[in-house]
Amino acid sequence: MTTARNPAESAAEGVIKSVQALTVDSQVVLEAGKKLFTDSVETARDTCKFLVTLSSSAIPIYVALLRLLVPEGFPSTQWKAVLTIVPGLLFLASIIGAAFGLRPLPGKMSPSIVEEILSYREKLLRRRANGANIGFWLFFAGVVVALAAALVLLLSTPHSQTSALHLL
Repeated sequence: MTTARNPAESAAEGVIKSVQALTVDSQVVLEAGKKLFTDSVETARDTCKFLVTLSSSAIPIYVALLRLLVPEGFPSTQWKAVLTIVPGLLFLASIIGAAFGLRPLPGKMSPSIVEEILSYREKLLRRRANGANIGFWLFFAGVVVALAAALVLLLSTPHSQTSALHLL
């Protein structure tokens, strides 16, 4: 059963009945909220940029460490060769994942429609967060596999042939 509403009551629901000045505490909270709102997109972008740089740097460092650990002409099995290639591929995939978070969103947004701005911001944050997460976990996996590969190579290389031990 529905009740009939007075048209004056319905119109009054959207009307502000009283106004009071913001306290200093409320102003500080509002300013902090504005800063968090605007900085969150930049923080996610900076994280993706950092992961691209970090993963790009990891590839030559890993290759240099491999050259130290494995002497030239050392016989290798196929699985050891694959094990040494996988970290570089994971670092490369990390670059691609993080770069995905840096891409702009397709489509247009009207800067005068609040709903479109909020929707665009949410989609952009989601894309950048996904790119940062993908980039981070692929980088982490690359580091773990690189450590495992280095350990396997170090343990399987005769100590007299290991060029890294000659450096000590």
